[in-house]
Amino acid sequence: MKKLIFLLSFTAVVWSCKKKEPITAPINKMAAAVAGLDCSFFSPLDTLSNPQDRVTWLRLNQVEACKEKYDTCRVNAHLMDSKYFDKAVADYWQSNSVNYTGYNLEDIKALTSEQKYGQFLCATPDSNSNIKLTVVSAFTVSPACFSIPLFYGIGRINALNEKTQLIFTRGKVGGQETVVFFLSGSSGHCYDMSKEPL
Repeated sequence: MKKLIFLLSFTAVVWSCKKKEPITAPINKMAAAVAGLDCSFFSPLDTLSNPQDRVTWLRLNQVEACKEKYDTCRVNAHLMDSKYFDKAVADYWQSNSVNYTGYNLEDIKALTSEQKYGQFLCATPDSNSNIKLTVVSAFTVSPACFSIPLFYGIGRINALNEKTQLIFTRGKVGGQETVVFFLSGSSGHCYDMSKEPL
């Protein structure tokens, strides 16, 4: 029991203190912060620098890649430290008021029956900077796309209910405009697209 409590506490501390890894960081390195997590299945992705090559690999291996046991591997590839998230938002919005757009988890899931890598959710700002989510078959970096399995993984890992809001806004990461999001009502659960189709 003490080991379980320690492991849960350690995991919570690691997640809240996790620094954003650079996009070139291997998937296994990003997951190494969580004790006992094995993301070695995704090692071939580390050799593919082109996002489209990564999508091809994920689609060829999606039966295994979409298993729940890899949820943390997927989520860690997009997890941002809350300070890094705040900086990304501030860098984009500067002195302007930040505009947020919320979607319930069930609304996101209702956009497609896909649960694998056949489609992606594309986050596109409209003229008022509201974020519109659409389903696309091709992964793109701009506009920002997110994998469908990412949202299922976030839901399972955080034991979210269908009414939980994911709050999207515009940000600037590494000097590039993108879309970032966080879980409503929770700290430390901030995500970006990180140019990673995982």
